[in-house]
Amino acid sequence: MRIGRGRTLGLVLTALAVAKAVDRAVPGAHVAVGLGLVACLVAIARGQGLTAADLGLARSTWPAGLRWGAAAAALVGTAYALAYVAGPVREALPGW
Repeated sequence: MRIGRGRTLGLVLTALAVAKAVDRAVPGAHVAVGLGLVACLVAIARGQGLTAADLGLARSTWPAGLRWGAAAAALVGTAYALAYVAGPVREALPGW
C-alpha cells in the first residue's frame, strides 16, 4: 500500500517532531528514541515501496559501507589525535 507524497512528508515530520519531544521530555532516552525513530522512518520508507537496496541496506552494499565507515572513523580519530597533541586544545579539555 503506497501512500502519497504529502502524507509521507507529514508522517516523516511527525516522527521527527515526536522523537524530538520525547528526547527532551525523557532524560537518558536518547538511544531508545533514536532506535524508535529509525524504525518509524524505515516503516515509512517501506510503506512507500522502497526496498532494502533502495535504502542502502542490501547485503551487497555492506563491504563498501564498512570501508566508508572505517575511513570516516580513521579521519575523526586522526583529527582528535592532532587536536590532543596541540597544547591549547589539550588544556581546554576537561580532565585531560
